Amino acid sequence: MIPSLEKLVKLEPPPPNPLARGTAERWKQVESRLGFRLPNDYKLLTDLYGVGHWVNFVEIMNPFHPWQHAQAPDFFAWARKRLQGLDDGPRFRPGYSAPFVSHPSPNGLFPFAYDDDSGTLCWQMSGQPDSWRIICLDRTMSEKFERYDMSLTGFLVALLNNEIFPRTFSSKIFPIRRPAFRRGE
Repeated sequence: MIPSLEKLVKLEPPPPNPLARGTAERWKQVESRLGFRLPNDYKLLTDLYGVGHWVNFVEIMNPFHPWQHAQAPDFFAWARKRLQGLDDGPRFRPGYSAPFVSHPSPNGLFPFAYDDDSGTLCWQMSGQPDSWRIICLDRTMSEKFERYDMSLTGFLVALLNNEIFPRTFSSKIFPIRRPAFRRGE
């Protein structure tokens, strides 16, 4: 197990019966359909915790869960739709948009989670998947974003330890209360 995931398990033990866990074969299918490899800690986190909600605010998307999101029929459509308009932001809102482009552009963003204020958590796809930084966008994908040079599990550990306070997150979730993970249905 990777160190940040070990820390996370100590802080917030996974549920006894995780919902929608992946297998090596199923992950290969997801990555084949996406056309790129996903960070290992994301796959390990999904396999260990399954579907659920972190700190009553963040949902990390799980490609194996039967889809019920209003924006799209499945994980893949959701990912495409979530960043719709990111590339047009600087043109239509100069000075008021996040300075990023979406995948598959070089260094583009790929969404992996959303928050209850309609913000989006993305990886900035630069370098190897296990070194992608996390970008937290607000609901309008404005210039008020946060950048974290850490893995997803490292991000969750820092969040649960109240070491980071993303300004795109509601202040109502701080300080973090326990339990911090609620299994999905």
